[in-house]
Amino acid sequence: MKRTYLLRRPKDDDEEEDFYSQEAVKAKPIDPHLARNLGPTFAAGKDFVRASQKSQNEFYGNQKVMEASTSGGGGIEKQFRQMTHDERNNLSASIIKAELKGDKEKVEKLKRRLEEGIIEIKSKNGEAGQEKNGEKKSVILMEMDRKSGLTKPAVASNKSNKTADNSNNNKQQIMGVLEEEYSKQSSLDDMLAEEKRTTAEDQLSMFNQAAEIFSQNRQDEEGFFDDTLDSRKKRKTDKADSQQRQTMIKEHKFVERTLDSCSKCIESRLFEKHAVIATGKKTYLSVINWDGLSPEHCYITTMEHYSSCLVLDEDVWEEIQFWMKSLVNMWREDEEDQDCVFFENARDIHEQKHMSIECVPLPREIGDLSPIYFKKAIMESEKEWSVNKKLIDLSKNPRQSQGVRGLVPKGFPYFAVYFGLQPGYAHVIEKEKNFPVNFAQEIIGGMLDLHYKHWKNPKKQSFNEIKIKREQLRQKFSKYDWTEKNSTSLLDNEKEDEKEEEKN
Repeated sequence: MKRTYLLRRPKDDDEEEDFYSQEAVKAKPIDPHLARNLGPTFAAGKDFVRASQKSQNEFYGNQKVMEASTSGGGGIEKQFRQMTHDERNNLSASIIKAELKGDKEKVEKLKRRLEEGIIEIKSKNGEAGQEKNGEKKSVILMEMDRKSGLTKPAVASNKSNKTADNSNNNKQQIMGVLEEEYSKQSSLDDMLAEEKRTTAEDQLSMFNQAAEIFSQNRQDEEGFFDDTLDSRKKRKTDKADSQQRQTMIKEHKFVERTLDSCSKCIESRLFEKHAVIATGKKTYLSVINWDGLSPEHCYITTMEHYSSCLVLDEDVWEEIQFWMKSLVNMWREDEEDQDCVFFENARDIHEQKHMSIECVPLPREIGDLSPIYFKKAIMESEKEWSVNKKLIDLSKNPRQSQGVRGLVPKGFPYFAVYFGLQPGYAHVIEKEKNFPVNFAQEIIGGMLDLHYKHWKNPKKQSFNEIKIKREQLRQKFSKYDWTEKNSTSLLDNEKEDEKEEEKN
């Protein structure tokens, strides 16, 4: 079958562009030398048809590009910038609160702001935040430790390629980083930021690197600097910097993919907001999207993406304790007089999964025996011999309100269980493949004599089933909702959001 193409004559400069028609573009000739290597299949180029202007407009119509605009009357410039991660997070939280209150007008207004993804830069003279035309967009690279799962902003290398004229200057250049790091006067905020940004491995790496550079520094007999050695060291440094940059770019893309595919982040497209029962300032309570071990099976998690409770800030952990106290009071004052169990399985911490603490109500007589079941199961988990202590008693923590925090080092995979408001047990997972993902579900399912389908490969419920389950638990929890009782700070935040909306 002979292929036909739609050919058009060249357009004149003064001729108007056809809005609906397509244009055929002939393939460019290929170099004969390359054509022989490509073979008969790929030796000839492929003709293609360029889409019409109408289809291009339809495709690119939803992509908004906002630039700095100037008002003609007063000459005041309005500058815009992209929203940060925290700003989008707070805006998404405001949308959820407005949906729960039924304020449709506010929901639509906030959704439009979130879709635009920009915010006005306020300045006195209109010069703040101004960007030059053609300037590249800056992206903060995130560096992640695959062992611990900790994520931090990447720090640019401070290495200098300039050679020293003599040995004294060279030694000062080598040891200058350490002297500057430990002799500077840091404020409390700076030290807190440094503690979150660095790890013990970073400190050891810095010392080893300084010692290696100092040991490789050599001089000839006359005392002059060895240019050959310095040139070799310079090439090695440039190669290491390039590899470090590529690694940071790779880790940054991994973090972005993780956040986009997370169903618990409020900014994610997979976020199930129809399952949310109530929201706090930095955490929320939601029902699970499968049958669960009980009709009131739910979980507590954070609005921002955290891999475990060990890396949470104090105010976030305090909110989680508020949720736990409210749920305990709700089930304790219930007609059935129920007990409850809270557990967290931070198994694959290097995969940066969103942390959550699952909450399961139990009958009173079974809840009293739950510490015995969990202690026996933890002692029999994994192998008989282990490097770390197999069972960690959380009641021995001097600060019992901190739970597992302070007893397990940051970056370690672990399992923790709490029995109501009483401290429970924790276990450091040494071989993740030997520790089941549904460890706690198997124990509780055996205590309740449930079928294994309730925890093994559970089937996701439909939208209506999740919504009905959410409404039932939400109605029961409304009496104990701490966000309503301590709503002064939340109302203040909402008033600030409304003021910002009016200004914008």
